[in-house]
Amino acid sequence: MRITCRDGADACRINQREAAGTIRAEDIVIFGQVMGSVGGRSVSLQSTSRVEGDVYHQVLIIEQGASFEGKSVRSDDRFASPPPTSMPGQER
Repeated sequence: MRITCRDGADACRINQREAAGTIRAEDIVIFGQVMGSVGGRSVSLQSTSRVEGDVYHQVLIIEQGASFEGKSVRSDDRFASPPPTSMPGQER
């Protein structure tokens, strides 16, 4: 299953067992497994969540029991997003 929350969404609640893709919303609460980047003002990883990817946030909450593999990047941007990526061989 792939999930893409639309830009400007107030909230995004991920209950699915597995989700892949990019998630962007004001407030994000994750209960299931996510593979991909997550970005928003507030990101909450519940005790049942498993995230494999980078999280861009102003506020990050990780409950005991949650699994997180990736990097956490704090940003003052309302909808924090990853930096542009370069193609192999085109490093800056």
